[in-house]
Amino acid sequence: MRILVLFKIVPDLDLLQDKEWTIKNTLPVETAYVKKIINVYDESALELTLKMADHSINNKQQIELSAFTIGEPHADLFLKKLLALGFNNTYRVQCSADLRFNPYAIAYIITAFASQYGPYDLIAMGMQSSDGDNAKTALLVAEMLTWPCITGVTGFELRDLDLVAVRNINDQGLVEQLVHEPAVLAVGNAPCSLLRVPTLRDIKSAADQEIAIISLQSLGCDLKKLNRQNDTELESLNTVNNTRAGLVIEGTSAEEKARLLYEKHLKGWLSSR
Repeated sequence: MRILVLFKIVPDLDLLQDKEWTIKNTLPVETAYVKKIINVYDESALELTLKMADHSINNKQQIELSAFTIGEPHADLFLKKLLALGFNNTYRVQCSADLRFNPYAIAYIITAFASQYGPYDLIAMGMQSSDGDNAKTALLVAEMLTWPCITGVTGFELRDLDLVAVRNINDQGLVEQLVHEPAVLAVGNAPCSLLRVPTLRDIKSAADQEIAIISLQSLGCDLKKLNRQNDTELESLNTVNNTRAGLVIEGTSAEEKARLLYEKHLKGWLSSR
């Protein structure tokens, strides 16, 4: 079975304080100086795929793992890590354009790659990224490939040569279903959300392995045409005020504060229930 895992490198926005947000006239927020990480949902997809591969080794089933991303050379460090963790192939499509709000272009590039470098039996990815946050890419890829798509995936494992047990959350709660390949799996809030760490020996053995760098032209992708077909346009950016209102109750003792809390705030609310 051949599995392609898609991931995206994003800035760690938790390290960016509100006062450090600088919104330019051209709208993108400056995050070049912020530490880069693998998008959290994509990280879950990568770890789940490695767990599936571990299980297949015990069952003597052959799985070929490939990792794919679109971006600039700073992503190569993460691709090297995935080689050290056991991925057989790593690919990066060289692209410096800002495609955060163009899921159609991203899906088109992914589909072009899968058609040219495939066939693949499964495509796994995070259900959305922390910067674009549109949750469309997985669905668009499935539509372009005419494959089924399962969203909200929390786990999957190989049951037979072409049969995969997929757990996902939907309106009925947590369910498990048997899926025939091919399929697109959009990983959501999976229990195993952290990617394992490679050993020093694995890092050294992967140092000489090559990362395949692919151009948009070789995939037959015209970025100008893809941008014209985008149905989303960024018009403005505003920071969200996450502060919560509070009230300080003054008193000389804990008993007095408790009495004031009850009489001024809780008594009326409790009597109305």
